[in-house]
Amino acid sequence: MRKTIKQASQLKEDLEKLNITKQSSIVTLDIEAMYPSIQIGHVQRAVEYFLKDAPEEDKEKAKSCLEMIKFGMSNTMITFAGKYYEYGGSDAESKGLTIGGYESAFLADLVAAFILENLDEMFQGDGGDTYSKIYRDDGIKVDMTNKTTDEICDWYEEFQSRVNTLIGSDSLKFTMEIWKPSSPPEEVPRYSDKITICRNDAFPYLDLEMYWRHDELQFRVHLKPNQELKYLNKSSAHTKATFEAIPHGVLRRLTSLTSVHEDNEDTTLVVLYPKHIEALERAGLPLPKVYPTLKEANEKLKNDTILRSTEEEQQRRKKQQKDYARATYFVIGRTTNFWDKPVCGMIKELVMKHKLPWLRFKMANSRYTNLGELFNADLSTKVMTGIVDEEMMDETCNCNALSLCEDGECLYDGDCRKKMVIYGLKDKTTDKIYYGKTVQHLKLRTSTHFQQVWSLVDYKRNPNDPKKKKAAMKSDSFAYHFAKLCGDCTNSNQSRAKLKQVVSVEVIWQGEPIQCTKSARTRACKICMVERKQIMKALRDDKHKVINENDDIYAACKCSTRFHKFAHIDSDALRTRLTQKKVTPKRKSKKACGNRKHAVSDYFTRERESRPPAGISFVA
Repeated sequence: MRKTIKQASQLKEDLEKLNITKQSSIVTLDIEAMYPSIQIGHVQRAVEYFLKDAPEEDKEKAKSCLEMIKFGMSNTMITFAGKYYEYGGSDAESKGLTIGGYESAFLADLVAAFILENLDEMFQGDGGDTYSKIYRDDGIKVDMTNKTTDEICDWYEEFQSRVNTLIGSDSLKFTMEIWKPSSPPEEVPRYSDKITICRNDAFPYLDLEMYWRHDELQFRVHLKPNQELKYLNKSSAHTKATFEAIPHGVLRRLTSLTSVHEDNEDTTLVVLYPKHIEALERAGLPLPKVYPTLKEANEKLKNDTILRSTEEEQQRRKKQQKDYARATYFVIGRTTNFWDKPVCGMIKELVMKHKLPWLRFKMANSRYTNLGELFNADLSTKVMTGIVDEEMMDETCNCNALSLCEDGECLYDGDCRKKMVIYGLKDKTTDKIYYGKTVQHLKLRTSTHFQQVWSLVDYKRNPNDPKKKKAAMKSDSFAYHFAKLCGDCTNSNQSRAKLKQVVSVEVIWQGEPIQCTKSARTRACKICMVERKQIMKALRDDKHKVINENDDIYAACKCSTRFHKFAHIDSDALRTRLTQKKVTPKRKSKKACGNRKHAVSDYFTRERESRPPAGISFVA
């Protein structure tokens, strides 16, 4: 679609090729509430227009796709303030595109391009010296000749009228902004509710900001007044290449959207755009030690562009496109405990068995939440609101003289009785850290670590003692690391005292007890997953600073499950419930039921009827 803008750098290159002066007229168009305003009828007209010369087979495919799109638009649900609503009412023809929908962006571009293609003569100008393009709902129109405000208003009136006729409705409403720094304050456009005049020295459009310098149109990156820049944080679970690509792409984008001239060519990017650099630093992303000047960055960008246009690079890209075109994509549904072997292993065996060395495959594991899971998650959130597990709540420090450090302070900084936590035990002598998890009190788990250290030290002195050997077999990487420091200790008390001197404890993450208990002993155990992510993140940053071994990543979940109990019972509500007349349901025979499903259903029905009323407070 030749009327759409792919990115802001493309717009900058196009405008730099034009002979734009201060006498030129620059206006921007915007569609009010574009996505909700585009209906299925508009999409159908656009598809029919662009497929008018296509084969009948393609038209039939497009018709089937439109039916699926219509079905999706008529079965969309939204949630607001904890309630679910059917989007757009019951009439499918009047529903618009959903913001964030998978196909909404493409369909919106399609309708916008359809409008510009059919109204192309309105963007030609008197002598064909007009530039016009659109990105999503934002369009731009540049006339090389000077247009008065009244002439622009006349053009807007005719344009809006022809759009209504083209799409068959008046649902798409356009607004316009005119850039006229020299316009007097008393000048008011005819359609003041739809057309405004920008009298500022700079004029924003997309990520660009246009301004005049010595009668030449220049460009720079635009930031909204209250815009807050955020980039992918380093603590997220992404590859190293992803984190390195983000700063590279940001600096490249800042360079490509900025005009180079005598006033800024020797200025570094950190001075030109300090907010972008601060956002990258807050995210903890890898940044260059020395930032290039705008001139240096622009020359590097040009060299990269020339390198991409070389014959070798072109051949590499063609081969890559050819490989993509030859690739066959298929979806494999996987159910837990259904596959005996991993899918990749099965494919490799087939490749070797049938001698297919040319077959190369890539795998992407995706997991999408379906509607039923969304409803269940929302219902669970509402049901569990206000319900807490009193036995798993944090408690105040009760450390005695044996647990306190020599200075009388708590080794855990008051967090000794926290539960369901991910913790870090740091060796002060080497700055190495051991990461672990616990569902019990933190100091109980740490005490077990200290005891394992002494068990390992004691076993090395008495390797023939079977009891000490059995105790030492439970030692983990923490015990093996700190046993080297406690080799001269003669008893467990000396070992514990020395460990309290060289170990510092930190609580890294604390989970919600009820939610974590639900997933215990499963592959998706919440607290185990957080621990694995923390260990892998630390290994990626500096593997020499981590005490943990691979066993801590691949080991099975050992989190314990527990039953929930009542905290207290409202006796009045319970007495009222017990004195109510109970109706015994009629029990059906097994022969009448045909199987045991009905009997089980009756059993759960009676269980639901006999549940205590709302007067009874639950604590999970």
